[in-house]
Amino acid sequence: MKLLNDGIGLPLLLRNAGFQMPDVQTRLLPFQDMQLRFDEQQDQNKPFEFEGYAVRWDSINSHGEQFVKGAFTDYINAVKAGAARCHMYYNHGYQLVWVNPTYGMRIGKWLNLEEDDIGLKVTGRITPNHSLAHDVRAMLEDKTIDGLSVAFFRPNPMDVEDLGEYVRIKRANLYEISPCDEPSDRNARITDADMRNIQTEDDLKRFLRQFNLDEAASTALIQRVQSFGQPEPEPKKDPFAWLDQV
Repeated sequence: MKLLNDGIGLPLLLRNAGFQMPDVQTRLLPFQDMQLRFDEQQDQNKPFEFEGYAVRWDSINSHGEQFVKGAFTDYINAVKAGAARCHMYYNHGYQLVWVNPTYGMRIGKWLNLEEDDIGLKVTGRITPNHSLAHDVRAMLEDKTIDGLSVAFFRPNPMDVEDLGEYVRIKRANLYEISPCDEPSDRNARITDADMRNIQTEDDLKRFLRQFNLDEAASTALIQRVQSFGQPEPEPKKDPFAWLDQV
């Protein structure tokens, strides 16, 4: 691995800081399909609750995947038994914690997950007195959120049926579900494999492009990370400063 200027590779630096990404894939269900519902008369001083569909059985997403009814049955049972959890972030913010730790904050909790004849129906509650959650609530109420996006672990090949034009996923486990304002499925994600594939500074810059960071922004971010833990440079001394004393 090519080392950065401070002698520490960026992936190693992030790992040492506790930066571990779950190996998950994300798929968004657009707002018009997820049938978001909430009580428009909810008290602003009380936790905001909403419901919608994170997955629809009749939908084939842009990755050529269709979840079938029953795909989340085992997972939902595990959540109910306390053996699994389903987190709530905004725009899969845990993926951007390396940019700003605020993005990695959970904005609420999912109160109920259930499968019905339409799809995976979820009921969520936004955390009160939480700055980021407050902003998400405002966007949900104004309907500027485009959809719900699931982050799921890679299914076992035995649970995937290839039908040629698309595949059917018969069983999957979720990591989290995010209210999102992205216009389409999010294909950009960070996994441990991605981190291992970053061997040079150029690899890192190519990786950062998927987050819409151009060359200048990528360079600035890398330089900022390189400066972590480094002493502040001493100010340059004016060799003619003694003349001021004359």
